[in-house]
Amino acid sequence: MQQGVKIKKAGTKRPVNDLTVNQGARTERQRDNRTAHTIKGWIAELRERKHALRTSANRVIRALEST
Repeated sequence: MQQGVKIKKAGTKRPVNDLTVNQGARTERQRDNRTAHTIKGWIAELRERKHALRTSANRVIRALEST
């Protein structure tokens, strides 16, 4: 079963390049999304570095305890 809606408008067809788009709002939204994505990436990298540091510190402590 296919779900979806097809809209067919009567009239002349315009090329896609002639369609008007609110470029200002779209660009601002894209900038916001890109900024959020970048910050989330930084946070993920920080968490990975902290995890690696904790893991290596635990290994050093275990090695010192075993000697």
